[in-house]
Amino acid sequence: MLEKYTEDMRQRFGTMKDSETAGEKDVLFGQFAELASDGTMLEGGITHETRVAVDKITDNEVQSKLLGSKIGDVVVFNPLKATGNVTETASMLAIEKFVAEELESDFSFTISEISHIEPAEMNAEFFEKVFPGSELTDEEGFLDKVRSESELAFVADSDHLFIHTMQEKLVASIAMPLPDEFLKRWLFETNSGKLTEEEILHDYTKYADGMKWQLIENRIIRDAEIEVSDEEIKDYVKDYYLQGWHTMPLTEDLMNRLDSIATSFMKDKPKEVRQIMDSIYGQRVAAYVKAKVKLVEIEISYDEFVKLDAEKH
Repeated sequence: MLEKYTEDMRQRFGTMKDSETAGEKDVLFGQFAELASDGTMLEGGITHETRVAVDKITDNEVQSKLLGSKIGDVVVFNPLKATGNVTETASMLAIEKFVAEELESDFSFTISEISHIEPAEMNAEFFEKVFPGSELTDEEGFLDKVRSESELAFVADSDHLFIHTMQEKLVASIAMPLPDEFLKRWLFETNSGKLTEEEILHDYTKYADGMKWQLIENRIIRDAEIEVSDEEIKDYVKDYYLQGWHTMPLTEDLMNRLDSIATSFMKDKPKEVRQIMDSIYGQRVAAYVKAKVKLVEIEISYDEFVKLDAEKH
């Protein structure tokens, strides 16, 4: 893993040169646009101009589409399926992780630029780019820093897997009959033009489990008196625009700008505010359940963990 991380970072901070055809180690710059189920542009869907590293695409079918592509080509794929990684997908589309987790749409990716990267040299200049302010001077110190940073990431990944496992077990263990025929009609009417009746019937179990989890989560929130304040949502928004801002020595001007951004976000984006609130509630419900249940810790390899985590998506 250390070798792979180092290779990835050397690629990320390497020197770019223009290329005509996409190779395995190349980076493609282009425009993502979310598509409707019929393959047309989704009105009000996600769009974002960004870079895609071909070797970050883990789905072989999608990677084969990108390899050999040229400027002007349009490639269609689901970014979450293509990367198999929620964090990578969220970064790729400039969206929150909780949005990326539920991403089922295909996207068109129109290629406007292809760059080949010459890997950066392993020296102090490179170490400073990866870990600014760390004053690392040798490879050994760099690898030690990577180890410590990775350990923190594993905690978050483990918690993420716990949340999915918790939801599955609680939904499966609680008898909760639903008005199935009514819900099927409701799903069809509220998704008219987006989903066919056959698609709803095929995925109904997933919809029903989602409804059951909402009811369970709401009950836990009520009984445990879990609350989320507007200030906490604003802090979440500030963190999105300037990660780690609360530990930085900020000027009054920058602090005022962050407050202004958060206030405008709260006013102008009610849908996103609701998603953030749901995400925070979800984290607190998970912490509450985690403190109540008997946890069984299992030590596994990283590859086994990735496979286990992928099964939950």
